[in-house]
Amino acid sequence: NGIPPSGTKENSGKYVLAAGKQEVFPLPESLNIYWQLPLLKMDFFKTSVLQFFFTPFGIAGVSVIFGVIIILAVLNYLVVLIAEKIRSHTAKTILLTSAGMKMKDEIIKLLQKPAYDVTVAFITTAYKFEQEDEPDYVNEDFQIMKEMGFNVEEIDIEGKNKNQLMKLFQNKDIIFVAGGNTFYLLKAIRKSGFEKAVKKLLKKGKVYIGASAGSIVAGKTIKTAEWYGDKNFVKLHNLKGMNLVPFDIFAHYAPEHAEIIKKKLPFKWQRRKLKILTDEQAILVQGRQRILIGQGEKVIV
Repeated sequence: NGIPPSGTKENSGKYVLAAGKQEVFPLPESLNIYWQLPLLKMDFFKTSVLQFFFTPFGIAGVSVIFGVIIILAVLNYLVVLIAEKIRSHTAKTILLTSAGMKMKDEIIKLLQKPAYDVTVAFITTAYKFEQEDEPDYVNEDFQIMKEMGFNVEEIDIEGKNKNQLMKLFQNKDIIFVAGGNTFYLLKAIRKSGFEKAVKKLLKKGKVYIGASAGSIVAGKTIKTAEWYGDKNFVKLHNLKGMNLVPFDIFAHYAPEHAEIIKKKLPFKWQRRKLKILTDEQAILVQGRQRILIGQGEKVIV
């Protein structure tokens, strides 16, 4: 310490001597240098620790640290992205029916816990305009759920916003959208932000069940609602549905509807994109799987 190297006269100051035949440092000690050298700079040489970061060692160390951080950030992003993709394909469960709880046996098969633990958001909006008393089909669906032991809460989405709906639905297992006027329902869906809320909740494992209008609005469009007599009294011009499924639904099919379907969709390739349901049938969508369930063969016109 303080001894000038051999052959020099005026080179004086503080030095660190490394003695030995060969300088070999194991990995832990090599990494320790990034802790010890800054301390040596401050305590022994009385210089700023920042000088260390402008040395080859410092620059290399900082580069490695930033490289590791970037790699970890990219890996984390990829993991989150893959997990989201897997969840969006596997968690989505949608049951589209013509006649709601007539499919109760199939609904029971979807449950992963006892009926008395199942909570249901029963969306009443579509039938509000029809009459003061609940239509028979809606009251029947509600009563069947209660008899099955479900914990059911009636919810009208009209006049609410997305955040309010998310709060109402967060503890529900099933979002059941009852029938009624399809155009009135779709207008309320758009105004309330129901579509965005449902799409988020489906990814979290919630189950969407549609009955009649509630099934039709889940499709790409609601144009089929007019074909069997639904009135567009709200003057809705944009008939695009929620697109929860990549097809349109024709509900309450009976043989007399074959001609109007052919008239509206004159080409067979057009009709292949239409899912036709009788009141004893439903379509179960789980991830990418689409299964026709219930009684009777697939309707083809």
